[in-house]
Amino acid sequence: MASTNSMTKISKSAGGTQLEKSRARRAAASALIGGALEYYDFFLYSLAAAIVFPTMMFPSGTSAATGVLLSLGTLGVGYVARPAGAVIFAHFGDKFGRKRILVMTIVLMGLSTFTIGFLPSYEQVGLLAPVLLVVMRLFQGLSAGAETTGASTLTLESAPHGRRAFYTSFTQSGNSIGFVLANVAFLPIAALPHDLLFSWGWRIPFFASAIVVAVALIMRTKLEETVIFINEVVEEHQEVKIPLFTALRRYPWGIVKVLVLTTSASIGTMLFTFGLAFATRPEFGIVISYTTMIWACIAGYGLNAVFQPFWGILSDRIGRRPVIIFGAITSAVMTFAYFAAIVAHNIPMIFVSIIGAFSIFYAAVNAVSQTFSGELFDVRVRYSASAVGFNAGIVVVGFVPAVATAFVTRDNWMAAPIIVAITCIATAFVVFFSKETHKVRLEDLG
Repeated sequence: MASTNSMTKISKSAGGTQLEKSRARRAAASALIGGALEYYDFFLYSLAAAIVFPTMMFPSGTSAATGVLLSLGTLGVGYVARPAGAVIFAHFGDKFGRKRILVMTIVLMGLSTFTIGFLPSYEQVGLLAPVLLVVMRLFQGLSAGAETTGASTLTLESAPHGRRAFYTSFTQSGNSIGFVLANVAFLPIAALPHDLLFSWGWRIPFFASAIVVAVALIMRTKLEETVIFINEVVEEHQEVKIPLFTALRRYPWGIVKVLVLTTSASIGTMLFTFGLAFATRPEFGIVISYTTMIWACIAGYGLNAVFQPFWGILSDRIGRRPVIIFGAITSAVMTFAYFAAIVAHNIPMIFVSIIGAFSIFYAAVNAVSQTFSGELFDVRVRYSASAVGFNAGIVVVGFVPAVATAFVTRDNWMAAPIIVAITCIATAFVVFFSKETHKVRLEDLG
């Protein structure tokens, strides 16, 4: 308790200036690296679900299209588990602090991903293979359900006034880097001969998660709890018995806003998960090489991570609302160009459109969304409210590729970008009718 009191006194006596900057940098760095390593695991599964699992984890008599549909369905299972992870982990994060939860989530994600590398195929154990796959995906979902909002909450509460969106944007940049790492790891694997890819090659990136866990743990254990949580929850004994219930009672529309805003993330699953399957699977009749599409994905997510801090800076200056609304509308328009380029087999346009849709324009939404969401709530329930709204929206996002697979063909591809456009328009609508918070002090939020 002495160290806690000391930290509180330092914050007050120093005015928070140098201390806030130092803590914000550490929190942002941890969020960036931890998010990258956590989402390396989560996105790695998406790649395998599009390329490997349709063949390996389901009966050989299953049609190719059905195999893709079932495989992308297991992808959605992880998204269904995310709200449960949000409720469980965020509850303790609001009661006992953010740091401990972030350590737990990275361990759970790493262990479940590492185990996937050992799973047998359907030919070896029958139905047990997809069952085990679904169980591991559930554990991934539980972990991911608390990761982004936990890291964002800690960074938001550690950032100095007027810089919250900038520092918090590094959480989402870390997630984007995780996608790049997963694709880079899978790129040489996808280039292997068919027999090697489907026997042992696909397992190597999953085994690499052991390194992921070790590095992430080092970063997470060096974190400090946020001063506002210590001052207003621990020191003042203001913790609530069940944070989620309090949040649902006090901020129901805030949670709905977060949910709707989050559905715009369907642009990611449509461009990178469904788009990858649409472009490479022979049943769609296009057959662009795995390598080409993975490089397009790497470019899209890699540049997205670069642009997000700049949108965060702009949001801190002009507000959350204009940045999010602009990004939502422009990214939806560019999604139509992306799928048209795939159908036309226009490789240069695939790269241009994916960079425009996701790297530049959706980066505006992605960079500011967690800051916008966290600023809707007060410190006692911020983690729970943000996590539940975010992951409820992610459930919708997770099943979008499976829905698109059921309707989209080479000659009838418009359903894919239309789905994205609907979620982006809904996002712009709820943000437009929200209050601006970029000038409100942290202590007064909610």
